[in-house]
Amino acid sequence: MGVAPNDYRLSRKFQRAARICDGLGTYGIEYIEDPDSPVSEIMGRTEVVDTVRFPRKTLFIHSGDCDDTTALLASLMESAGIQTAVMTSPGHVFMAFNTEEAAENSWMYNTAGLITISYKGTLWIPVETTTLNKGFMVSWQEASKEYSTYYGKGKIEFLPVAGQQQKYPPLPLPESIFTVIEPAAVEVDRLHGISFAAIEQLLYRDLLEDLSGIAAVSKGRKAVAVKNRMGILHGRFGRYKQAENLFRECNREDPEYLSAYINLANLYLMRKEAGRAIAVLEEASAYKPDSAVLNLVLAQCYYQDLHYSRVRELYARVKEEAPALALRHSYLVAPGGSLSTSPIFSRKPYQKQ
Repeated sequence: MGVAPNDYRLSRKFQRAARICDGLGTYGIEYIEDPDSPVSEIMGRTEVVDTVRFPRKTLFIHSGDCDDTTALLASLMESAGIQTAVMTSPGHVFMAFNTEEAAENSWMYNTAGLITISYKGTLWIPVETTTLNKGFMVSWQEASKEYSTYYGKGKIEFLPVAGQQQKYPPLPLPESIFTVIEPAAVEVDRLHGISFAAIEQLLYRDLLEDLSGIAAVSKGRKAVAVKNRMGILHGRFGRYKQAENLFRECNREDPEYLSAYINLANLYLMRKEAGRAIAVLEEASAYKPDSAVLNLVLAQCYYQDLHYSRVRELYARVKEEAPALALRHSYLVAPGGSLSTSPIFSRKPYQKQ
């Protein structure tokens, strides 16, 4: 389905899922309620058995109702390594996918009528599968409305596919006889471009404006924390100079606020400037020499810069202060370790606090 036309650093699973949604939306699946067993009429009736088409049949005939399109989109995402969940509300079926973004970062996503679902420490995004032709963001907004309408009434089900597969193993199917022609990449790019414009507007520009207003009326540590979040947004959307300036402003206004140092160091690391990252973190260590997180990131910087004796020294400090944290990053002192195994650099390039 081509390459995503963007440079934002939201989670890779988020970007991949958005692209899949827009690819399927471009391909075109018309919503047609099943005349024999409409979900809106039979859901919740134990005496009635619903039928759901196999995803490949829905692809072939370019149509389906909400349970058919949910099965199709969920199967596409699962095959791409994205965890999904089937969701139900009264008379309706939709889905959610796991962004693998830490739940503590929900502030980056829950804005302007958009919601996320926190499940086992990560954020899941709901998707309305019958509106994909309008783009990923519209489908997220529609699913957010559905969730918000019924969640408080206790009428939302959230069923992770992984758990359901243990109860209901996949059926053995013969090789498909259907031929599916995927849409041209240029057409997917067109719809995905619309989605990305909405992503940038809602999750960057609008949120940045909101944070700027809060920063203007805040003082002390709160003001610094808000500016740190603004720096995170700039960095995630590729505005590295603006991010650097804000993190440095935080350093000047509150030298003991470690998160801004860590974020600035991670920014330099993404630009392959390990020396500058080390300098920033060594500066911070003068204020908090016993911080396990600070020493961990500093160890990662020296690891990237091939100073292994310093890595071992810093890792020992982390192990003393936070054994569990050290264990999760034991690659630092193990032969053949890889920096990419660290969640700080792969899934969480910026720190929230």
